[in-house]
Amino acid sequence: MMNLKLLDYTLKSLKRRLVKQLSVIFIFTLLVFLLVSVFSISSSLKKEMEISVNELPELVVQKMSGGRQTLIPTERIFEIATIPGVTNTYERIWGYYYFINSNVNFTIIGLDFDLDTYKQKYNDIIDIYSEQIDTISIPFMIVGDGVLKLLNENFYKQYYNFTKVSGGHL
Repeated sequence: MMNLKLLDYTLKSLKRRLVKQLSVIFIFTLLVFLLVSVFSISSSLKKEMEISVNELPELVVQKMSGGRQTLIPTERIFEIATIPGVTNTYERIWGYYYFINSNVNFTIIGLDFDLDTYKQKYNDIIDIYSEQIDTISIPFMIVGDGVLKLLNENFYKQYYNFTKVSGGHL
């Protein structure tokens, strides 16, 4: 009999403060919904990042100054290497070369064929040319069709001497 009186008291108490009770229930429900949503989304993003971090593409980090690429200090390589998901860091050898005969700039990129990323991308090209020339002991360059046409028009069929700004050849 005591339990029925306690139940009756509880129901009447809830009925008296119905608006207050419903607002508290609504606020707590909304709060729980928001927290579960935030935790669920953040957990999903973290899991997706862990799954896909090994499949992300290779990135080139560069500094722009006046709309042109400029050199980044070598010390930054060590900072970039500490970022989660970064497996390899190395310097890129590149520069612009002004070809005075045709008034054009070439972008020259040096490739280190000892690095795995270059081996995977350029092995087919090196295999083709290694049958024609000794790619190990003779310096060589790979150029596109436009550059090859431009060099041939200026009578550079077998070689090209890159002139330094200070004079002399590379």
